[in-house]
Amino acid sequence: MTTTEDPTNIAHPYLRQVEVIIGPLPEYKGGGKESDGIRIFGDGSNDAFRIQFQINKPWLPSNVRIYNLSASLRNILHTEAAQMIVRAGWKNFDLIDIFRGSLLASFSNRQGADIITELIGFSGWYGKNRAVTSVTFAEGTQLKDAVMQLARQLEGVTVDSKRISLSPRGIQAGGRSFSEATNEALQKLSREYGFSWGIDLGVFYAIDDHLSFASNSVPVISGRNGYLLRSEPMLSSPIPAVTGVSVSSLFNPYVEVRGQFVLESIINPELNGTYVAHTVAHSGDTHSNQFNTEIQSWVVGGTLPVTRTEYKEWSDLELLAGTIYGEARGETTRGKQAVGLTIKTRATHPSWWGSGWRGVMLQKAQFTCWNDHNAAAIVAGKEANNHAWQDCYRVAQQIYSGQVVDVGLSLSPTHYCAKSIRPYWVKSLQFIETIGGHNFYHDPGLRG
Repeated sequence: MTTTEDPTNIAHPYLRQVEVIIGPLPEYKGGGKESDGIRIFGDGSNDAFRIQFQINKPWLPSNVRIYNLSASLRNILHTEAAQMIVRAGWKNFDLIDIFRGSLLASFSNRQGADIITELIGFSGWYGKNRAVTSVTFAEGTQLKDAVMQLARQLEGVTVDSKRISLSPRGIQAGGRSFSEATNEALQKLSREYGFSWGIDLGVFYAIDDHLSFASNSVPVISGRNGYLLRSEPMLSSPIPAVTGVSVSSLFNPYVEVRGQFVLESIINPELNGTYVAHTVAHSGDTHSNQFNTEIQSWVVGGTLPVTRTEYKEWSDLELLAGTIYGEARGETTRGKQAVGLTIKTRATHPSWWGSGWRGVMLQKAQFTCWNDHNAAAIVAGKEANNHAWQDCYRVAQQIYSGQVVDVGLSLSPTHYCAKSIRPYWVKSLQFIETIGGHNFYHDPGLRG
């Protein structure tokens, strides 16, 4: 992660500009050539249009207000479904896209001497609400593949695998069938497997709830570089039992939803650190001092002390269910059982990996699901008693009681890893089989 002095973290107030492009085609038809659309530009000068904008991310309408357009131009803009693009930035640098979506409505009102035309837009609206699906995903289908297949049905929306950050796991036992609106199918998968999805700047994204998108340069918001206006803890949020940090900054188009940013506050240094932006709102006015970015980053209240204390008080069976949930809740039943048997093999063969059920599962640097952020998701799953938790608990009962002693593997598994990687330590192990998103291995030196 770099936080060097580059355009993402140096403020240049008052040298600002805004561009709005409408059409020529609807967003779900790709928008068409920008050069054939209507371009409206404002930079604060007396002979330029006054443009105000309020861009809200994710999943909220955004609006643009333009002052004193000609009657003919107002009539052209009084349309629906056309693509709308909003760009803004400091004059010293290029204009940056902050909105790309569908124009839902356009209307004009007189306020005193001014006629104000308001444009209301929503990213991916028509593509999201027009698409329907009828599809079946077999048991074991990789979640990422299923999500990408559904996303490609959203008209006018770009699907880039780099914007889909989902840990390897397969569709659970029995598979899944959908015959409904595509966005409803995506919503169901996101709730079941614990990820968020959306459309930003015309590009589809999906990301596990505990992850953030990586970037070569992370925006720094601080008093040092002139960006930070205010930072404070949030006392409440739309998510129950969640607190976090709220940041007000000078306009910074480089802050993205589910991307990281660095906060450096002199007044509230206890809040300093690297955060993930969960909501981002850009607002500006070419003819006033307003040119801001508001960010909210939600943090599960009491994550570190609560999870560390709470799960260490669980029974061995609950810890086994939690480990299977954290490591393999998206796998098939056999994939979950193989993970459980790996833990059982270790628990019954004490070694450097620990001794006994509890000692094995909580051994340092072995099961990454018990890292702080991942552990919070496991605790939340247990408290919610969702379908995935119930399924993992049922498998854990079978493993713990000895009802499942093998799942057709030729050797007792002692290790596993995501099949997409090949760690250095697998060289000393004997490969057994790939199940779902995991490769399973046996330690030839196993005794007993």
